[in-house]
Amino acid sequence: MYKAAKMPDHDTKEDMKIVSLWMNQEHRARLETKGTQILAEIGSGGKPSASDDLFLPLPAVSHLQGRKESHPTSLRDKIRNRTKQESSGANLEECLAGMAKDQLSLVMVVEPIAVTKRSYATFRSMFPETTEERQRSVDWDAFVSALEDAGLAPKNGGGSIVTFDDARGSRKISFYRPHPVPIIDPIMLRAMGRRLNKWFGWDRASFTQVTE
Repeated sequence: MYKAAKMPDHDTKEDMKIVSLWMNQEHRARLETKGTQILAEIGSGGKPSASDDLFLPLPAVSHLQGRKESHPTSLRDKIRNRTKQESSGANLEECLAGMAKDQLSLVMVVEPIAVTKRSYATFRSMFPETTEERQRSVDWDAFVSALEDAGLAPKNGGGSIVTFDDARGSRKISFYRPHPVPIIDPIMLRAMGRRLNKWFGWDRASFTQVTE
């Protein structure tokens, strides 16, 4: 479907990383261990603890690339680290000079982006923390509306491709509209979140709900 929609190769590869997690042997082993544990608890008449997460977190993308485990570092965390260095005696200008130009353009926008209640729920599912958020599918129109709330302007990129331009800068990102049912499943939604984090520095803390 990606080839038929003529999605750019780099976009296809980014999305396929999250799908290929099932080929990760470490994750499969943990999944089997978890399944055995749940069956044992059911067999003994018990049930999993309410606080126990039945769904394993997705492995970091670095696992799939054969590198040592390291959770993706958001731009927000990088800025915090730079700020700590500055407060310990380093010059702030020197710290910022070490950051890439595309990151520097995001430094000035550190306040959370205010979005509607519906959009806020969509972004929380892109960067989930709870089991409920990790299981949630999102309607394509709700996804588009959330990105519009965050300042991205959608436009048709040809076929099922939709490109979102950042009104505050020159950055843009493209996504493939699900077909035939315009619903984004939880796995793909988190893959989209990873790409938004990579290109815009967005994470869970980047958004706040508009107060009525």
